[in-house]
Amino acid sequence: MENRKVYQNQISEKRQEMVEQLIEHINASTIEQRQDQLKKEIDASLDQRNRELFMELTARLNSIR
Repeated sequence: MENRKVYQNQISEKRQEMVEQLIEHINASTIEQRQDQLKKEIDASLDQRNRELFMELTARLNSIR
């Protein structure tokens, strides 16, 4: 009975670790996607010669990093 409880605890801990790793991966991926989107918007603002938008987007990008 005790061995079963220990085994269940080990499984629970491993499951928790996996969930934490998955959440970290999702968060990192989301940040990367947002950075990529902002970089595209910055490039577009440069193409349009929109300095104000460029400065705003650059500040937002820097705040993510």
